[in-house]
Amino acid sequence: MKNDNLTSNSNGSTLEDKMEPYGIVIVEENHLIRRAIKNIIQRNTSLHVVAEAENNLELPDLLGRIKPDMVILDIAMHHPGDLEVLSSVRRLFPAVKVVVLTIDYSRLLYCHATAMGVQGYLMKNDPDSELLRAISMAREGRRYISLQMTP
Repeated sequence: MKNDNLTSNSNGSTLEDKMEPYGIVIVEENHLIRRAIKNIIQRNTSLHVVAEAENNLELPDLLGRIKPDMVILDIAMHHPGDLEVLSSVRRLFPAVKVVVLTIDYSRLLYCHATAMGVQGYLMKNDPDSELLRAISMAREGRRYISLQMTP
């Protein structure tokens, strides 16, 4: 996709933004939280929410059709299918970056998710700015881990 956003440099001239829009899929069961995540992401004009889903069961099919750059994926230890879907996504779509979003402080869940190669692990009660930081770091090929999960 071509980004038609224009930016101004320091001398006031207009330059075409050469970055392609970065497509993100949000998977979150709670509509209100999903909407908040979308609003936070849309603060950055180079990011574009290309699809939303309220459960992860449809995610593999969705990724096959849409081909986004990244998935923001809600997972929880009490939903054992979440790790299976995460594993499928990592296996079938290795180029798609995954940032996990969770309320679950389980070290076991954290260990499983990071072992599967997620690029980000974010807690739902982290500040808004941390979501954008996690996306940015993952986009650059670096791993983001919530400070709440570090020892």
